[in-house]
Amino acid sequence: MNTEANEEPVRLPSPSAARMRRHRDRRRSGMRCVTICLTDAEIDGLVAGRYLGADERDDKSTVQAAVEAFISDELAAVI
Repeated sequence: MNTEANEEPVRLPSPSAARMRRHRDRRRSGMRCVTICLTDAEIDGLVAGRYLGADERDDKSTVQAAVEAFISDELAAVI
């Protein structure tokens, strides 16, 4: 008997379900996601502070990592 014909295909979660799962995982780990707007001068400051390479200023994920590193360093000084 062929069991493969009776098996249901594996269903991947929808993009919105995956996004909600990531949101819940962040909350459980104590993280919050916020959106911020940066000026060119602020991005220049991240480059000057060596948080960001000059050639990476247009890469959204690299800018995000630079902002996270900057915030982490600044808060470490006061916490």
